[in-house]
Amino acid sequence: MMNFKQYPNMTRCVISDGTPLSTTDFSNAFSDMQNLKNVVLPNNITNLWNTFYNCTNLTTAVCGPNVAMMDNAYYNCKNIVTPV
Repeated sequence: MMNFKQYPNMTRCVISDGTPLSTTDFSNAFSDMQNLKNVVLPNNITNLWNTFYNCTNLTTAVCGPNVAMMDNAYYNCKNIVTPV
């Protein structure tokens, strides 16, 4: 499982296709990160459970076609414009 919460001031995260990752499970990876506005994830991500939970300033989240689980992925994302 990935976790980016150690970067609370992050506003943008782009992870390109082909980036070596230890997992495709991004559950809770960005939850409660209030400064986060834009995210682009690679196509191999499969789990977005609670990934952007309570990211109230998130406006754009681009995710690949292989997501199989996304329960509550965008919960309380009040400003989301383009969840893909």
